[in-house]
Amino acid sequence: MLKEINAVESHLVMTNGAKLNITLESDFKPKSVEALADVVHSEKTWEQVSPVVL
Repeated sequence: MLKEINAVESHLVMTNGAKLNITLESDFKPKSVEALADVVHSEKTWEQVSPVVL
């Protein structure tokens, strides 16, 4: 996993649809998936910065 590599910082953007999908199709909860990332960005924040990043 990326957490084991100190030189890598993981970022996560999870849409509301993704959160619903995780809940319906797996045994995970969205918060547990978010806990795997070093940085979690809100969907709204990502919509504002994604044109710059992409």
